[in-house]
Amino acid sequence: MPRDRTDYITAVAESWKEQTLLNVVRMRYGDAPSFVDVSSVISAYTFQGQISANGQISTDRTTAVPSGLANLGGTTSYSDRPTITYTPLAGDRFSSSLLRPIPPSAIFELIQAGFPADVILQITTRGINGLSNRSSLGGGTRAADPDFYAVLAALRRLQLSGEVSLRIQKREAEELGLLIFSSGRTEESRRDLDFVLKKLRVKPGKGGQINLVFGALARSDD
Repeated sequence: MPRDRTDYITAVAESWKEQTLLNVVRMRYGDAPSFVDVSSVISAYTFQGQISANGQISTDRTTAVPSGLANLGGTTSYSDRPTITYTPLAGDRFSSSLLRPIPPSAIFELIQAGFPADVILQITTRGINGLSNRSSLGGGTRAADPDFYAVLAALRRLQLSGEVSLRIQKREAEELGLLIFSSGRTEESRRDLDFVLKKLRVKPGKGGQINLVFGALARSDD
């Protein structure tokens, strides 16, 4: 079981990577993406074994016929017949999974887990509080705002210094992500924090908290 579980997990993960990369290429050239999900893997094992032994003793003491014969034999067989069920992703489920924006709390959970903040934000966000990332829309390419990468670099340094944390707060049926900045334990951290807050034009609330939301929001000039 441990060997098969690892092998199946590896095979499913590798196939998902290949499928995702193929769809990225399709979307790059204007083709429609398509996904097939592995909904179940059922493996049936059969193992059989058989051992046989027989002997013979002769009363004839001539040299032509031996006085005793003995035979020992064994057979084994093993079979593994997995049944894999594939489910094409289509309809509302496909549309919602493909078009739904990634919640900011999920992005910052990756950062909280240790993934580089600058890399995660560069590949998952179109813009942060009015600072736009590099994007390709309608066949054209838009360059990133001059301060966008500088903000990402400052956030990465704050992440490495432990100045950024995330807290998920439950509000009725929704989950609200709270990004928390500490006051800065070093002079460099304080400069990075002031730079990020200034460029994003945000003012932390009580305890250095900033609400994480997504959508087209106007920047404040306060």
